Amino acid sequence: MNRPVLHDEELDKLRVLLVDMFYTVDQQLNEAIDALFHRDEQRAAVVRRREKKVDALELEIDQQCELILSIEHPVGADLRELFGIIKANKDLERIGDYSANLAKYTPHLLRLPETFFSRTHVVELSEQIRTLHADVSRAFLAGDAEAARSLLLRDDEIDAVHEKAFNKISELGKLHPEHAPELAYLLHVARSFERIGDHLINIAEFVIFKVEGEDVRHRQAD
Repeated sequence: MNRPVLHDEELDKLRVLLVDMFYTVDQQLNEAIDALFHRDEQRAAVVRRREKKVDALELEIDQQCELILSIEHPVGADLRELFGIIKANKDLERIGDYSANLAKYTPHLLRLPETFFSRTHVVELSEQIRTLHADVSRAFLAGDAEAARSLLLRDDEIDAVHEKAFNKISELGKLHPEHAPELAYLLHVARSFERIGDHLINIAEFVIFKVEGEDVRHRQAD
């Protein structure tokens, strides 16, 4: 039996909205990172104001999903895609929240010596997150389960760098008590990057579920 035309049209609209969500969150994340490391308070303020757009997109995508569910009860691959979009939408919204938090931390880090960013592995952590976000976005939008599966290993890599960052920031806090307030905010920055990584890995897992029907969450490596 052919699906109703309305369902196809509404599903296409949902996919377009999701592309917009990926693009908007990518812009938020990258500009928040640039504002942080360039001490650019004006750019950080733009990121904070644009958080409302991410929230509005989240609501619009949720409403579109509800509309599709009200039209017919999808099954199989259609149902997995819908679930994947619902879950990815929430993860993207949380990444947008963390990006806004990075922007909020920016004014509190103005007095921190620039070299502390690289010495504490925070720059390395940010580059991991930039790359992962771009790769996860491509895998999700292309429905590439093989690419998504290859990204799951990066979770441990990000966790390892986050641990190094935490230890180094804590060490510098003892050596440079005059910068203790800034370093406390830098701990929040590192934690935000680690949490963004978790949400991106969630999206990669949803790609595998959507395409292959396999739930790889919480699976331990052999």
